[in-house]
Amino acid sequence: MNKKNVILLIMLASIIMLFAQNNNHQNRPDAKQIMETLTSRLKLTSTQQESISPLVQKQFELMKPRGGQKKSQGKDNREEFKKSMDEINEQISELLNKDQQKEYKIMLEEIHNKREHGQKNRN
Repeated sequence: MNKKNVILLIMLASIIMLFAQNNNHQNRPDAKQIMETLTSRLKLTSTQQESISPLVQKQFELMKPRGGQKKSQGKDNREEFKKSMDEINEQISELLNKDQQKEYKIMLEEIHNKREHGQKNRN
């Protein structure tokens, strides 16, 4: 896998995690809303939507909080989570054409910049 794909995969994980980490749980988008955003911005075909939707749903399920975990399990769980997200992101990336990948990269950079800006304001 080349460097560009790795960056794309990390960015996809960031966007989905950003949606999942929204502090206002009532306004937190669900997998359907995430798919609507991806479909609109990336102009996904119906075939791409059908292929990507279960992957987004799987990522969304991975991000649900897990109660009762001990701190000692935290690092292992983060590594397992990251590995799972990377695998799904790779599958999604393979379903996008080059133009969609470019637009997706722009979209993820925008979200990443907003996230960084929000974290700086909290400190």
